[in-house]
Amino acid sequence: MTELNQAADQLKPASPAQAGNRKLLGELLVAAGILKQPDIDRILQLQKKQGLLFGEAAVKLGLLEPAQILPLLAQQYGYPYLNPQQSQYSQELVMAFQPFSAQAEAFRSLRSELLQNWFNDPANKALAFLGLGETTGCSFICANLAVSFSQLGLRTLLIDTDLRKPRLHEIFGLSSTYGFADALAGRIDLAQAIQQLPDITDLSILPTGAPPPNPQELLAKPIFKQVLQTLAAQYDVILIDTTNGLLYADFKPVLATAGGAVLTSRNHHSFLNDVRILQQQISGAQAKLVGVVLNEF
Repeated sequence: MTELNQAADQLKPASPAQAGNRKLLGELLVAAGILKQPDIDRILQLQKKQGLLFGEAAVKLGLLEPAQILPLLAQQYGYPYLNPQQSQYSQELVMAFQPFSAQAEAFRSLRSELLQNWFNDPANKALAFLGLGETTGCSFICANLAVSFSQLGLRTLLIDTDLRKPRLHEIFGLSSTYGFADALAGRIDLAQAIQQLPDITDLSILPTGAPPPNPQELLAKPIFKQVLQTLAAQYDVILIDTTNGLLYADFKPVLATAGGAVLTSRNHHSFLNDVRILQQQISGAQAKLVGVVLNEF
């Protein structure tokens, strides 16, 4: 019961327009083939008799497990939430697979900090994430934050500018045949490179595409700034995953264009001196260091 109550607390009511199209939980359960109408009638009787929530009554009667209700409850409230059977996506997406976990709450806390200290300015649409090495979980942080922002109903775009060892297409189970690098090189239109996620409303991904032979030169082209300006007019939040900051300088033109950066570090693996080095490079790129995230895994 606790898990259901916790879910109900975190799911926010839909907008009036959404509410008009929202189906009752019982209808969703019947449509999904989980329950039949006689089961719904029994649940409604117990719900009325004991003043329970619909889900609580269903669990009390032994007709449902909480795990069966949460995805449908999320659907009812317009809250993007995946079930374990949706194997296209990596289980790293804790914000989508385990949105009521302690780890997900940590991402919400980080999201709140960024909303207050960076995205509170309408001029700040983009934010780059820079890893202190290859094992800091930078892509993991970016991916989950992107899901988190989309769960607020914000039009969110996640861009993979790590043109050397990209990971975002793997996390979201997407094709990376064409993507951001191809758009910068003029091989395809920008709109063709962006992939929308049918299961996570308000979130779009711009994967890297084919690995280019000249990643740093490609990112330094003036067209990168033009592309980001175009995207800023279409999205509320743009998160940018970058390459390993200790090995490559590819991130510099990205930070200069985005204007802000978050460093991702790993507990017992990252060094304070490396933080200072990258802090100086961020400043040299005329960008603001918005914060440092300490990842533990």
